[in-house]
This record gives sequence, C-alpha cells and structure tokens, in this order.
Amino acid sequence: MMRDAADSLNASSHAGRIVERRYPDEEIKFCTAATILDAPDEQPIGWSLRRLFQRRGNVVLTDRR
Repeated sequence: MMRDAADSLNASSHAGRIVERRYPDEEIKFCTAATILDAPDEQPIGWSLRRLFQRRGNVVLTDRR
C-alpha cells in the first residue's frame, strides 16, 4: 500500500510510459519510485544532514538497461 502511494505521487507509471515510447523494443521489468542518497562510501549512515539532500525520482529497469 505504501509503495503504491509513493509510485502515484512520483508518477512512476508516467516514467514507464516515457521509457516505453523511447525504447519500444525493450520490455519493462520493474518501475517504481526511488530515493538515492549520495554517500562517500557504502557503509550505512543512518540519519545525517545528507538526508536533506537526497534525490527522489523513478527507476525503470528494462530487459536491456
């Protein structure tokens, strides 16, 4: 339920349609809202001021990308 709300708010289905139009020969495997947190290493950082600058958007994975 929470994932559906995030997908709706971020217009994930619209992002999926854009990818379908741009790459019509590729099958979409996964399309959802995502949050990316830039960090200098791969260790979990918990809460920090960097969380204020995290990026939100959509991720669309196809069978080729």
